[in-house]
Amino acid sequence: MPKKPMHSLYIRPTGIAMENSLGVKAPGAIKLFVIISPVGPYYPAGFKPVSIYTSLDHVRAWPHGSGDKKLGSNYGPTIKPALNVQKKGYD
Repeated sequence: MPKKPMHSLYIRPTGIAMENSLGVKAPGAIKLFVIISPVGPYYPAGFKPVSIYTSLDHVRAWPHGSGDKKLGSNYGPTIKPALNVQKKGYD
């Protein structure tokens, strides 16, 4: 366990398909594993309130979409809007 103040242990159960092909289908085999790593505060300023900007112009999750799942593809569309609002002073 991390001994530093404001640090913790990150634990993420993970699963990936183990196929010898590329395509969209139910996997025949999967590998389940757990990622464990010590972590510190997410924001450089530590644990303090952050300023946020909300917008209806950029939607990450929509009805029947995948926003309720932990997928790498959910984050790509958020990079440019995040950079734009950071320029305006938001965290």
